[in-house]
Amino acid sequence: MTTNDDDINNRINDDSDAVDQVTTTTTTTNNTTTSNTSSNTIKELNDGMSALDLLLKEGGQNRIITFCHDIDSTLNGGIALGKLTEFCGVPGVGKTQMAFQLAVNASIPKEFFGVAGKAVYIDSEGGYSCTRLREIATHLSNHLQEIASERSEKERDIAEQLSPDAILNNIFYYRVYHYLEQVALVNQLSSFLEINRDVRLIIVDSITYPFRKDFADMGLRTRLLLSMAQNLLSIAEKYNVAVVVMNQLTTKVSNNNNNSNNNNNQTILVPALGDAWTHICTYRMILYWKDRKRFCHLYKSPSFKSCHVPYQIDSMGIRGIEQQEEEEQD
Repeated sequence: MTTNDDDINNRINDDSDAVDQVTTTTTTTNNTTTSNTSSNTIKELNDGMSALDLLLKEGGQNRIITFCHDIDSTLNGGIALGKLTEFCGVPGVGKTQMAFQLAVNASIPKEFFGVAGKAVYIDSEGGYSCTRLREIATHLSNHLQEIASERSEKERDIAEQLSPDAILNNIFYYRVYHYLEQVALVNQLSSFLEINRDVRLIIVDSITYPFRKDFADMGLRTRLLLSMAQNLLSIAEKYNVAVVVMNQLTTKVSNNNNNSNNNNNQTILVPALGDAWTHICTYRMILYWKDRKRFCHLYKSPSFKSCHVPYQIDSMGIRGIEQQEEEEQD
C-alpha cells in the first residue's frame, strides 16, 4: 500500500492540530497553576527536605530487582523508586524481556524485600506477550514459596497468596499506536495514580517507536519528547514510582578528522532521540552483545561508577550467569 504526498501532508496537519489540542490543555493547566504560584511560594519553600532526610528516605526504600545479581549490584539493589531509568539496545538483546521481568517483580512483597506494588505497562511496539509474562510470573511465585517454606507461617501465607494470576492482576496494560496516544496517556497518568496509589512501576516499551516516523518538524518532536519526559520525572518523584523506559539504538555518522573525505567517516550505534534526551534520564543502561553473550553497561548514573556486567535470559526470565549455572546444578 502506498501513500502519496498529499496524504502525508494531510496527516501531518491533522497531527499538528491534535498536538495543539493536547498542548492547549496542558498550557491551560499550567496557567492556572502559575496564577496561584505567588500565594503558595512560602509553603513550597517550607516543604523542602534536608540532604540527610533525602538520603535516609532513599536508603530506607526497597528497590525493584531484576534477578540478575550483577545488574542489581550496579544499581545498589535494583531499580530505584522516584527515578527514571532507561534501557537501550539493539533488537533482540532483551529490552522487552527486562520490561517483563520488572513488571512481574514489582509485585514482590516487602517481607521478601520487594516494593509490593503494581505496574503500568505502556506498549508501543506490540511486543507484549501474555504467555511469556505468565511464565515469568509462575517462576517468581514458585521461587517465593520455596523461600517462604523455611520462614514463618505469615510469610508462607503471603507467598501462597501471590499466585501467577495475582501477579498478572497487578499489571495494567495499555497499547498505543501513535505518538499522540502516548503523549495523552502519559498526561493522564497523574489522575490514574491518584486512584491507584499502590502502583510502584511505570514501563514504556518503547519510548522511541512512535517518534521515529511521521515527523516533518523535528523541533516539534523534541518539544513533545522533553515535555513527556519532564512529566514522567515529575510523576516518579510525586508518587514515588520507578519509571523505566526502553529506547532503541540508531546509527550516527561521525567525522573525526573534520574534513569532507568520506573515507574518514565512522558509523557508531548510539541511543535514539538525541543528546537532549540523554540529560533527562537518571540512569542509562545499555544492553549489548559481545562474544555471543549479553552484557549490561551502566552508562550513566549520579551515584555509581560505569561498569559492564553479563546477564542471561532463560525460561525463568532475566538471570545472572552464575545464578543460572547454580540453578542448573541444583
